[in-house]
Amino acid sequence: MKYKIVWLINGFEGFGVLSATLALAIELRVKNIQIDFISIESGKLVDALKAEDFKVITLNKKNDIFYKNSAFFFLFSFIKNFKQSFVVKKELQQVLRKKNYTHLIYGNANLTSIVSLLRIRRLKKIFLMHNVVSDSYFLNLNKLIYQFSFLYGNIFVIANSYYTASTISGYFIKPKVLHLGINTKKFDTKSLKDRNEFKILNNDIVFGVFARWDASKAQDVVIESFKKLIDNCDNINLKLLLIGANKKDDFYHKCLNLIKDNNLSSNVIILREVNQIEKYYSLIDVLINSRINAEPFGLTVIEAMYNKVPVIALNIGGPSETILDSETGWLIDSSDSNGYYKGMYKAIQNKDSWFEMGNKGKKRVLEKFTTEIVCKNFLKLISEN
Repeated sequence: MKYKIVWLINGFEGFGVLSATLALAIELRVKNIQIDFISIESGKLVDALKAEDFKVITLNKKNDIFYKNSAFFFLFSFIKNFKQSFVVKKELQQVLRKKNYTHLIYGNANLTSIVSLLRIRRLKKIFLMHNVVSDSYFLNLNKLIYQFSFLYGNIFVIANSYYTASTISGYFIKPKVLHLGINTKKFDTKSLKDRNEFKILNNDIVFGVFARWDASKAQDVVIESFKKLIDNCDNINLKLLLIGANKKDDFYHKCLNLIKDNNLSSNVIILREVNQIEKYYSLIDVLINSRINAEPFGLTVIEAMYNKVPVIALNIGGPSETILDSETGWLIDSSDSNGYYKGMYKAIQNKDSWFEMGNKGKKRVLEKFTTEIVCKNFLKLISEN
């Protein structure tokens, strides 16, 4: 079958969705599959796609619906979203009818109402589910509405992990699972960062957290855990590299105060959000995929593994499906400071195994988590649907 794909995006997607979208789109293009993008508004993903010479049509609409954890606000937001969706759907349908697309892909849940309303013959609709569906709403309204929308819109759901899939699965909705992959070609060893640039000594042991600074990402918890580690590890030079800081955010200042109050300023290196994060894995010995709750997938986990860096992560969500415990990293059972402390302490105790673990991690990524493998499995899934 000859595929002609249109991909609907918000335009302002975060790092994870942006990276996954770009990686799969580039690999599909390598296979000579036509892909056009339609964006609700401008943003980082639009810029990234244009930099890779993809065609992007921007509708210049505002998609600013955010659901809140109460029945009233949820229903209010849902009604507002539905009204906005009719407006966008009308314009989108006019654009789509001029083309003969075989498939429409989207990866943001807030676009579901728009896609479910589209009625175009022979157009198959696919939701690449990057995030979990919350169950914290009254009577599970969130989950029920999405399930209804997928059924009504005849939308094929592909989740990025079995955990993510479990948050939307129901009697009528059985998502397929497609783990994400990385483009290994972007990891050029010639352009890796040098430790000397950041005053990291050869005998320093460096833990890293590469994520947007946010309470859900648990940087504050990791700082507290790191303090415990230093207090219990004599004669070991320890460093913590935190990438993704936003100095305008209150959470940044909370973390900064924790660092100062615990006299960790000489042990913690803070960097803002960086371009080409792949260059920074050479600075660390162990990556911490820190969260206070489950990570849907965790791209940095497989990026670190490809770079032969063992990973510490919660034993739930995507990392529990990608990390082999005590073989490519360490899975911990608690997201409090004691949990992450135990993970870091165990990593230090097993320092002699890092080299072997790194090799196993890279081998696992090459066998299961490359964009080439993901693209092949994706095309198989949509051909069977």
